[in-house]
Amino acid sequence: MQVKVGKSKNTSAEAAVKEATGGISSAAGILFQSPFELLEEVSALLAGKFPGTPIIGTGGTSYIESDATDKILIVVAFESGATCKAGALRYLSSSPLYDIVGLENAISEVRPGSQDCVCLEFCTNDEERLVTSMNVALEKAKVPILGGTVFGTPSGKVSKVCVNGELYEDACAYLLVKNTSGKL
Repeated sequence: MQVKVGKSKNTSAEAAVKEATGGISSAAGILFQSPFELLEEVSALLAGKFPGTPIIGTGGTSYIESDATDKILIVVAFESGATCKAGALRYLSSSPLYDIVGLENAISEVRPGSQDCVCLEFCTNDEERLVTSMNVALEKAKVPILGGTVFGTPSGKVSKVCVNGELYEDACAYLLVKNTSGKL
């Protein structure tokens, strides 16, 4: 599986997306983290630039090399040799199993094998409930989960995640990534 990582410190969402995705020609799936104030625009720009591509993302603090910053766009593209599906689990604080059928369907479509698939996730809150809920579907397929709660949301603002250009609060954005040419 081929993976490309792009980054940009540009403060313009359009310029940052152009710079961070410059080396990406086609993607089976995309994961991104942007400055919080650019999240909505970056989400829309990536969805427009890569129509039909499963995309998840959030705004917050990124760790790059030895620095922690909330002023950088990071884009991770899973290219050739990958199959990806994205989705959202909404209502984490009140009904975390509400969208579990969508996750089960995504797992069925990806068809994970032995040690070739992972579920990457960003969640806005209630991480413990989320993991317990997601494992209802993921454990049956033996798919490990990797991710965490959004970090670095500005004081007074609400954490958000993005799935395919749509923003969600009180939710988890997940990306199933299957390596079609070997193990992960």
